[in-house]
Amino acid sequence: MRAAYVDVDQMGMCYGPPTADNWAPEPVDDPGRHRIQTANVNAVAANLRDAGAACMVVSGVVDPEHGIDRTLLPDVDLTAVRLRADADELRRRLVARDRPGEPIEEDLREAELMDRLTGPCIDTTGLIVDDVVRKIDLPELADAAPHAVQAGELPGRILWIRGPREGTRSVVGWQLYRQLRLSGTCAAYVDLVQLGLLRPADAADPGNRLLRAANLAAVWRAFRAAGAECLVVAEPLPGTEDGIPGSGGAFDGPIV
Repeated sequence: MRAAYVDVDQMGMCYGPPTADNWAPEPVDDPGRHRIQTANVNAVAANLRDAGAACMVVSGVVDPEHGIDRTLLPDVDLTAVRLRADADELRRRLVARDRPGEPIEEDLREAELMDRLTGPCIDTTGLIVDDVVRKIDLPELADAAPHAVQAGELPGRILWIRGPREGTRSVVGWQLYRQLRLSGTCAAYVDLVQLGLLRPADAADPGNRLLRAANLAAVWRAFRAAGAECLVVAEPLPGTEDGIPGSGGAFDGPIV
């Protein structure tokens, strides 16, 4: 099966300039940026389907009060599975991540809200990753009709940073993105590899470059609609690509 992967965080990295009280202010009409993320998932799914993907796996956090807005996914046959864990287990995992400034209590309150959502749910308490994967029932897959990618002018500035995997491309790109926002610019950021995670690739597009270009245009269109004036794109040089996150080795430990 040809399958694709998307990290939903990559679908919404678009913020206005920081304020004195908030480094990452979110739109008043889209708290959590869930709407822009969902709309971008829909656009990227259409491009991935055109590229031959039979299935797209999306991971990430949804609106803790309302769940997924399916009206924003007209091109997606969605199977949603929520993963949860007991409060003590969640606290242990968050502490184990050891991220400076981690809002643990806020994360726990959000998890409590999510426990009120309906729909398929898997309790991951005490399980390792492989255990959870085995519990997920994959949907039956059917051939989907091609979806035409919409063309259109996308005015605005794009700053494209290229470099080797072991270099500083991502670090430089992220710092430039921060500087743009600190200067008062509404800016967005994309790691181009994340927009082309389809395996195996199409023989006509072995590096998934055409797919990445289509997805980049799709997310830039949504970011522009959200007010972004500039997009920073980080791309590895050919032959130094990062591949799928976490592909450096098998992981069979506890979920963190």
